[in-house]
Amino acid sequence: MVDPDGGHLVSPATTCLILLPIGTAAVLACLAGRRLAAEIVAGVSLCAHVILVVALYLTYAAPRSALEASWLPALGSQILLAVDGISIHAILVLTAVFVVAVIAEIRLQAEGASVPRLALIFVVVAAMDLFLLSHDVLSAAAAHGTAGLALAALLGIGTDLAGRSAARRFASWAVAGTILLSTSAAILSAVAGSTVIDDLTHIDPGAARFAASLLALAMAMQLPLIPLHTWLAPVAAAGSLAGRTLVFGAWCAAGVIGLLRYDAGATLKAFGVFSSILGNFDESGRKALPREFWQAYFPVSYRTEVAKAARRLKLDELLLLSIIRQESAFDPAAVSPRGAR
Repeated sequence: MVDPDGGHLVSPATTCLILLPIGTAAVLACLAGRRLAAEIVAGVSLCAHVILVVALYLTYAAPRSALEASWLPALGSQILLAVDGISIHAILVLTAVFVVAVIAEIRLQAEGASVPRLALIFVVVAAMDLFLLSHDVLSAAAAHGTAGLALAALLGIGTDLAGRSAARRFASWAVAGTILLSTSAAILSAVAGSTVIDDLTHIDPGAARFAASLLALAMAMQLPLIPLHTWLAPVAAAGSLAGRTLVFGAWCAAGVIGLLRYDAGATLKAFGVFSSILGNFDESGRKALPREFWQAYFPVSYRTEVAKAARRLKLDELLLLSIIRQESAFDPAAVSPRGAR
């Protein structure tokens, strides 16, 4: 399963890792209405997936020479990283979350498992595997889009209006991230003639800087970093249990891995710059920030309903929003330790 010269994960093993959940999703799609059979198929495939990942991990050897990734941040850093070394540990995390999501769907849903949701779980895992293992930025973009849209569908199926609204918002952000990844891949292809990471170590610094910025922005959306986190609260408050498990356990974690793989140096420098800017703000400086900044920094839900209540009660709309955010984070099902709703 391992290339003894470079430590790269060999394609047959990784191909099986991607094809197994895709095949399972196809079988589950044919079992609509047959819940017990679907649960058995999902359980067997899950066990096979875990065994394959464990075998892949145990036989993986670190590469003898790590990829010199100075083009990634394009800011003068000489960061050495092993792309496969990051990916194999990310796959372990994804597999653990995968197990939790399947168990949650089968055992913790009051109405029982949904066959369409089970199929979507396997589609998400296949796409995330490809995203984490691919050395090609264009393939990663395609996998990112597939995983994002499948997650959006998983969040919305069988939920109420709030869940479907959260799913639509999540899908919008996922599509935006995919567009950024695809654009960076197009730039790399035009400048370097390739979108494969290993071929880009000597890319022109100007093009690398622009491509790295787009990649970093896409991964920041996926993580999500402030102020690109407006989809976070609605998804946390609504959506299916399996969908939320995969979003917070796998999708956000993959954003961290993406930043490490594509923009390690740029990310560290951006954190430093952002922290220094906020640290230097005094009270008057914070007040000078535009209203749009704070709206992005502190996203809210139920804005229309709160506005109507504020007019009826003759209270400040922002006061009501701040109380709701502090007390329940806009979760309609929140219950205090004393039982208050």
